[in-house]
Amino acid sequence: MRYARTLVEAYLYFDLAAAESGAAGDVRARTTLTEGQDAWTLRFGGADDAGQGDDADQAGQGQGNRILDALQGDDADQAGQGQGNRILDALQGHDAARDRPEPIEVRVRYSTEEAARRRGLRFGSDTSELIDAGQWIQLSTVYARRALREGIAYAQDPSEERHRDVVADWEFARDAAIEAAKHLPEDADEIPDEAIWTPLGAETRRAAPDRFTRDRLDRDIAFYQQSLEDARRQRGGAA
Repeated sequence: MRYARTLVEAYLYFDLAAAESGAAGDVRARTTLTEGQDAWTLRFGGADDAGQGDDADQAGQGQGNRILDALQGDDADQAGQGQGNRILDALQGHDAARDRPEPIEVRVRYSTEEAARRRGLRFGSDTSELIDAGQWIQLSTVYARRALREGIAYAQDPSEERHRDVVADWEFARDAAIEAAKHLPEDADEIPDEAIWTPLGAETRRAAPDRFTRDRLDRDIAFYQQSLEDARRQRGGAA
């Protein structure tokens, strides 16, 4: 059985699985969540899937199926660092025509969810066993691109809802980059090969190897944090 550290990470992992298979629709509506003795079990996909959307929102996901949307069209080129649609192709794999992915189950221990919430950590304190370093870097790019687009939309329509979207996207971009940086060994200057085990992660590294260095990750995290603080100040929020 695979374990996610938090409910948010579990739903994000399912988002990636849905994008890889080309599955349409709301991931949250096709996920079931059951309680066990010491952990939740989440099941996504399959013929008997049923919705648990409220749990996803309560867990702080609330992002819908935004990953595939953000990687399609012009975003595929932007996120792929000029590599055309290779990043999107790697994400979708060879089964993009399938109507639904094979069922996937993960568990989230109550203890790791509680610890993450207590410390204000979206994904948990240790390193992910489900999402590799390249995927985290790609996700940080996706959410940063969304934040920039939402920022332009907010300038034209400064509503509270648009402002929340901008802030949320910068938070996700920063947190995803931090997750990637966790894969750096203490004295290493770049993320090692063993921290990448998916087609998307491998293609992301081929497309932009410099993004896997300590220096670049530090700069990306600092940029996302500063952008987040700037966005919060637009409506007088605390940085």
